[in-house]
Amino acid sequence: MKSLRKSLNGHKDGSRPSISTPLPLPALSKPPSAILPPQKVIRALNSHRSQAPQELSFQKGDFFYVLNSGEDGNRWFEAHNPVTGARGLVPRHMFEEFSKNTSYGNR
Repeated sequence: MKSLRKSLNGHKDGSRPSISTPLPLPALSKPPSAILPPQKVIRALNSHRSQAPQELSFQKGDFFYVLNSGEDGNRWFEAHNPVTGARGLVPRHMFEEFSKNTSYGNR
C-alpha cells in the first residue's frame, strides 16, 4: 500500500501519475419502440397527475407511442414516452389519436 501511495503522490521527474481504467461502454441496443416506428401516436389534450404507480403523469401536448391499446372497450393505453423513456398506463379519453395513415400537418 505504501508503494502505491508513494507512486501516486509524485514521480521524481515531477510528472503526475495517470491511472487508466477502462470505462464501461454504453449499451448499443435500443428499446423495441425506438427501432420500430410506432403504430399509433397519441397527444395529451389535458395535463394529468398519476393516481397509481403504473400510471404516467403528463402535460397537455405531450406525445406518447402506444404500445398496447387493448380491447375496444379498454379505457387505458399502455404507452411509452419517447422523450423520457417512461412506460405505463394513460387514460384513453385524455388523448388525441394519430395512426400511421394520419397526416400530422394541420392539427
